Amino acid sequence: MSGSVGNPQSLCDALSGRVGADFELISKSGAEKFPKTFVISRAVEYKTRSDVIYEWIQALNGKKTLVFLDSIADAQRVADRCGARCFHASMKTIEKAKIIEAFTHGNLSTIVATSGLEAGVDFSNLDAVMLVGFPLTGTNSLVQRNGRCGRSKPV
Repeated sequence: MSGSVGNPQSLCDALSGRVGADFELISKSGAEKFPKTFVISRAVEYKTRSDVIYEWIQALNGKKTLVFLDSIADAQRVADRCGARCFHASMKTIEKAKIIEAFTHGNLSTIVATSGLEAGVDFSNLDAVMLVGFPLTGTNSLVQRNGRCGRSKPV
């Protein structure tokens, strides 16, 4: 069962069709964990948010990076400034698939995304995740976004 299940007993009961069904709760992940680096930055007054993010992306020198923002308009503005692709849930499925494929195969180094990419897609060779502001959707989104990185050994 997923670590995000709030009440595992209720889920087990629903799946098995009987109340009080036996199950084993695994509370520790078996997945390997690798180092993560957190950078907290406050934009200076004379630079726009897009300029600050652009400078960070340039400093990463082509490393595979996900940048998370909360609004589609902000994500598109930053993607345009950084020469990246924007990803959000209201895009056509085929367009989202093309972006994910390009990113997975190394033809795209940066995606600027909204919450539409915070869960359900694993990038095993992701180098960096930039969290721009605290997600409007709360702590769970923060944990999901942070969890996109640190899934593979640094090279």
